[in-house]
Amino acid sequence: MSVVQAKSIAVLSHFMGGGENLEKIFRESVKWRKALAVLMLFLAVTVQMIVTSHALAANGPSLTLTSGTYYSTAWPILWFSASSTVQLNSNSAIIQIDGQPISTTFTYRGHDEVNFDGSNYWVVDSYLSGTIVGTTHNLHDGSHTVTVTIADNNGNSTTNQWTITVSQIPVFTSPNPVNGAVTTDKSGFSVQVTDNDTIDASSIVATTDNAQVPAAFNASTGIITYKPTSGLSDG
Repeated sequence: MSVVQAKSIAVLSHFMGGGENLEKIFRESVKWRKALAVLMLFLAVTVQMIVTSHALAANGPSLTLTSGTYYSTAWPILWFSASSTVQLNSNSAIIQIDGQPISTTFTYRGHDEVNFDGSNYWVVDSYLSGTIVGTTHNLHDGSHTVTVTIADNNGNSTTNQWTITVSQIPVFTSPNPVNGAVTTDKSGFSVQVTDNDTIDASSIVATTDNAQVPAAFNASTGIITYKPTSGLSDG
């Protein structure tokens, strides 16, 4: 140790009240440095957790079509499941068919409970997942584009698209006479057919007693009529 260093320490020790006070100050400074280091480490870990959490949620919720892509009815009900690492926004669900919004509901995952009066109520099991249900309008046969959007409470949203196919089977109603009826009317029979698309008149085949007969089709009313030239035989 040089003479200058020794004099400097002596002067510092004199102003600090002696060597013991100087040593105490040094020990306290070491404690503060350790505490500061621990605090900085804690802050770094916390920031990393926040960044990681945000990164996990930044992709938005996931969506899955659970009701299938083929429907034999013009009024299919569409079901989707949604999940996220952040609470889902129950008011954000939107379903569109060919660009047009349809009636949409969202329900958090849960289960039914029974009240003392026998009525049911819904108990939420998780705010991170749920079911989206869409009620469609009268869809024509063919392909349709379904667009679904859902967001979480952090504002992260997901939009997915699917193609569904509708192929409704024509429905026969209002037969005259009705099946199994006993009638004296031999003038023939009629039945009404309905479909969500235009009926192909050339595809209509009418038979009596396993023999094909000519039938007339009224496209405006959907009624198919058969009138025999000599009347139907008994039996």
